[in-house]
Amino acid sequence: MIKTVPGIPEQNGVAERMNRTLNERARCMRIQSKLPKVFWADAISTTAYLINRGSSVPLGYQLPEEVWSRNEVNLSHLKVFGCASYILLNSNSRDNLDPKTKRCYFIGYGSDMYGYRFWNDQNKKIIRSRNVTFNKHMFYKDKTAEFANANKQVRAGIIRRNFRK
Repeated sequence: MIKTVPGIPEQNGVAERMNRTLNERARCMRIQSKLPKVFWADAISTTAYLINRGSSVPLGYQLPEEVWSRNEVNLSHLKVFGCASYILLNSNSRDNLDPKTKRCYFIGYGSDMYGYRFWNDQNKKIIRSRNVTFNKHMFYKDKTAEFANANKQVRAGIIRRNFRK
């Protein structure tokens, strides 16, 4: 093991470059989705997960996950970080007139089991599920725009009703 001088990142070229890559990609993903900064660790974890499933020049454009596991990797489960997701609620935990889904936001992949991680912004909890529908075109940042549009439509309906009287 080669020791380096503390505070001199230039001596750890490969490791420092990977840290920079992880941070830059995670920052872009978090900013694009407009999730709060508290989700930086989830963004870093998701970035590492994606890097391990992307082609690598030193490995001859093979996927690192395929090289390590010697199995073919299925990429169909990859989703857009921060997108709105609708988690199917268990029929035992809801009444007949309650909604069947709960809107959350995708923040990563499960570590030891197949599944996804979500943030429920209503009760501020992280949920793990695999029974989910993704809306890759809607993000956390769109939540405020959605409510603004709904308020405009309600106000327009009220104004039209008052105008007709």
